[in-house]
Amino acid sequence: MEVAPIVVPPAPMIRYAGIFLAAHFLGVLLVGMLIRVVGISRPPLLGLWIILGAAYLVKYLFARRQRRIFTSGEKWKLVCYCGVYLVLFELYAESSARWKVGAGSIGPPLDVTALAIAALGCLVDILVLVLLFEFGAPRLMRDHLQRW
Repeated sequence: MEVAPIVVPPAPMIRYAGIFLAAHFLGVLLVGMLIRVVGISRPPLLGLWIILGAAYLVKYLFARRQRRIFTSGEKWKLVCYCGVYLVLFELYAESSARWKVGAGSIGPPLDVTALAIAALGCLVDILVLVLLFEFGAPRLMRDHLQRW
């Protein structure tokens, strides 16, 4: 008697990428507002902590709803979707910081140093996503699934 393999229906990863996007964007807005209102200095590696928090939320909700860990295809789709968002967010943040429109001024010209800094920030964000979803998320998801 042969045992049929279990077929796992694919989860809509665009939904989980949307959850990541919303959590990251709201986290940036909330922390940015708190820094301005309270007047504290910006903590080091703040962006990475917000990315980790948003990714943790996605991992938790996926494990809770789907009762399993990411498949390889789902994981890479999620990394791609979230990576595109983070690259666009990083480029927007860099360009908006440089192109403050003032009285008759459109800002300094974009130079190679600014592009290199933005590219390095994008690479770090994507590397964090890959490491988190490749190594950190499956282990944490298994822990959650064992407790439930």
